Amino acid sequence: MAILATVVYLSISKTDVVERTANTAAHPATAERQRTTMGILAAVSAATIALLAYTHSLPHTSALADEGPAASCQAGSTPPTQPAAQTAAQANFPASNMTEFQTITADTLALVKKGDRSAAAARATDLEAAWDDNQSALNSADCGAWTFFDQQINPVLSAVRSRTPAPTTEQTVLNDLLPTLGGA
Repeated sequence: MAILATVVYLSISKTDVVERTANTAAHPATAERQRTTMGILAAVSAATIALLAYTHSLPHTSALADEGPAASCQAGSTPPTQPAAQTAAQANFPASNMTEFQTITADTLALVKKGDRSAAAARATDLEAAWDDNQSALNSADCGAWTFFDQQINPVLSAVRSRTPAPTTEQTVLNDLLPTLGGA
């Protein structure tokens, strides 16, 4: 839009036109030449708007889709099971953090069940922010448990914020995460 505005401004104001010397013959701008120029400018503008509208209509993918599995803590280590991750989290993660994650996940599940997609997406963003804000402390407390939880949170974020709603998928991933966090 800024480029288009600049082109229109310069076309109308002619502030970018260099003055010609007296010995150079200037071509007078005929009405037909002006109409042709404005027609070309209008066609380019329409093509630009069409291109922007088309690219906006394409499906957007989440950055989480390219993330893949998180790196393991040590080479050759096996990821923990859900009970092992829960036990490690209870022993090593602050209870206040786990309670916060449980509350946000339960709220998100309730909003999904209610059909309030925008509020559920906002709560998913709250979960992501809380998780990211505590990442370094939790990861250093127990990398294996953190990795297990991270791999369960990523599908929640993708499902709840998807452009194509799938309530059963959203509920499934939330119901999988909630007991891992120690919730009901």
